[in-house]
Amino acid sequence: MQMNLNLRLEQKQTLIMTPRLQQALNILQLSTLDLKELLQKEAEENPLLEVGEQEETISLDDKGSEELEEIFANTDYAFNREIRNDGEERIEEKILAQPISRDEYLTRQMHLLLPDKVQRRIASFLVGSLDEKGYLAISIHQVARLLGVSTEEVEEVRELLLEQDPPGHGAVNIQEALAHQLAALEAPEKQKEWARKIVGYHWAELTRGKWPSIRRKFKPGPEAFDSGVTLLRSLYPYPSAAYEEQQIRYLEPDIILAWADNEWRIIMNDAVYPRLRLGGNYQALWKKRDNPEVREFLERKLKGARWLLRCIEQRRVTLYRITEALLELQGDFFSSGKKALKPLALRDVAERLGLHISTICRATTGKYIQTPYGIYELKYFFNSGVESHSSVSIKELIREMVDKEKKQKPLSDQDIANELEEKQDINISRRTVAKYRKQLRVPSSTERKRLL
Repeated sequence: MQMNLNLRLEQKQTLIMTPRLQQALNILQLSTLDLKELLQKEAEENPLLEVGEQEETISLDDKGSEELEEIFANTDYAFNREIRNDGEERIEEKILAQPISRDEYLTRQMHLLLPDKVQRRIASFLVGSLDEKGYLAISIHQVARLLGVSTEEVEEVRELLLEQDPPGHGAVNIQEALAHQLAALEAPEKQKEWARKIVGYHWAELTRGKWPSIRRKFKPGPEAFDSGVTLLRSLYPYPSAAYEEQQIRYLEPDIILAWADNEWRIIMNDAVYPRLRLGGNYQALWKKRDNPEVREFLERKLKGARWLLRCIEQRRVTLYRITEALLELQGDFFSSGKKALKPLALRDVAERLGLHISTICRATTGKYIQTPYGIYELKYFFNSGVESHSSVSIKELIREMVDKEKKQKPLSDQDIANELEEKQDINISRRTVAKYRKQLRVPSSTERKRLL
């Protein structure tokens, strides 16, 4: 075996990840809560920075801006790629969540819905009166007496609390909690009706394990009983179990999309994190710049402060540009809802904005936009699909078709595929329809027929 050693010179362009560039990428990928925490820490550690009403104005028309733009356009630094089960490649990052307590999460939801001070007071008291499982620990009459209000007022607020996320909080027993979980569940109405009948009329037997007995005498039929029990098994044993499992946190949108003067307005929600500026300490310390140590300290801190502010502004500009692109590419969604969502890849937006695909992924992960249809993570708008239809829009069409189908003759997966091709010009296989149907938790046509 012969081995040859060759010396070859090669010239190539690479981007060296300095600590400053790593900081820029880190700020871009941080969620709002994490960014808020970072800025507060920086304000504490850098004497030249202080929290103020007005943020320091940093011009992006300079060398620092060009450096940041080069990073966002070219770097693919420290990114994890994982292969999904369906074979498609997806770029993901884990964003650290900052959880809040169950009571705080519920109270915030209630206060957003209740403008009246008395109702807010009742809501706060009810939330504070929940036990560890989420049930109301005292009676409605006791709450009314302690707050000096009527039982009707308390019950009205409690009914609203029962509907919040996760549903069932404030229930007086497990049957009421399960009933509200069923109401919020995305499942065929007929199947939910059977589950409600089991809970409402056969609860005592159910808890004693007399399932065969209930199944035999269940009027809608044994198959309907099996379907209802299947749905009940998917519920949580008590309201707070859903919160504990999902680790839900309150979301503050980074961007607000509002319709005004016959056009969409993109509003950056800058109020969610502290505004930093160069503070008064800067002037006091600058007078001592004749001291070499003080001058070196000042220069280092000043450069760090200006770079931080520049990174924040570049993050803001990048999010704004991405939102503009999404508004153009997914405009139908913002006016018509989920059915109008189109297939969109990270690469499409990256090429449109002249940025690297990893930059788009960093900027859209853990960032939220408030739309007329609710709050969505920016990466929600990137999804696969069939031809010009996204998977989300196809699922919505399948759901509508199942809801409108003839009750005596439920549509099979092949029937749905044929109808999508004929009426929507969507060429989709039966297997794909079955996959989407299962993700929607819709039973098969045979199971739906048994529910009749």
